[in-house]
Amino acid sequence: MAKVIKQYLGVVRGKLGPEVFKEMNGESYVASAPSKPAPSTNPKVIARRNSFGLVMKLGHAISSIPNLKYFWKSFIIPTHPKAKTACNKVVVVNYHNASVSGLSNSTALVPEKGFVASSTSITMNNTSVTVVLAPIGSSSIIDPAVDITVSLACVLHLSGPTDQYDVNNRMLHISSVSQPLSLVNPLTFEIDLDDIDKQYFDEYTTKKAFFALVTFDADDVPLHYSNTFHSS
Repeated sequence: MAKVIKQYLGVVRGKLGPEVFKEMNGESYVASAPSKPAPSTNPKVIARRNSFGLVMKLGHAISSIPNLKYFWKSFIIPTHPKAKTACNKVVVVNYHNASVSGLSNSTALVPEKGFVASSTSITMNNTSVTVVLAPIGSSSIIDPAVDITVSLACVLHLSGPTDQYDVNNRMLHISSVSQPLSLVNPLTFEIDLDDIDKQYFDEYTTKKAFFALVTFDADDVPLHYSNTFHSS
């Protein structure tokens, strides 16, 4: 550390380029700015960093689906009061579901438990995602006189890139158009992939989809959501 002799500008503090100015006893001193530490090569640290990156991508994907973001925005996590945005809340809830192996089957597209929805068939290819659901049946949550229509939200997790220079994990966020809600009949949803998503789909070897249903009233306001379910 060196002392600044002629202080034409008075006492100087702060960083200027590679140098840091500090005040001690009314006088200025200059020292080299500390270099940034190199990223840790500890396998556990790398695993945590990768897991966080994965769940952040999930958060951005979920919060990019307006019908899901609607519920996350109003969701409060008492133990994490600083989590204000929908994306941050998704990360808090799902952090334990991300690992070097990917996203677990417990991954949640919705803040809390909802009504039960179960698939009988899920088909995915580079043009569309098709899901057939068993009849929802009677529900203490859904009122058929109020819950008029329903839509299917999907986050598609792509991993295992065929190009070594591509990112290891990619999230696609897609949703179906709304259709009339029936509790007694099977429901079928077909979501078309756009031109960009089609290309991404073909560039990865592993695909896993997570789904949630959202019901709407006559004014298209989201009312209720289902539990999250997933492809195999």
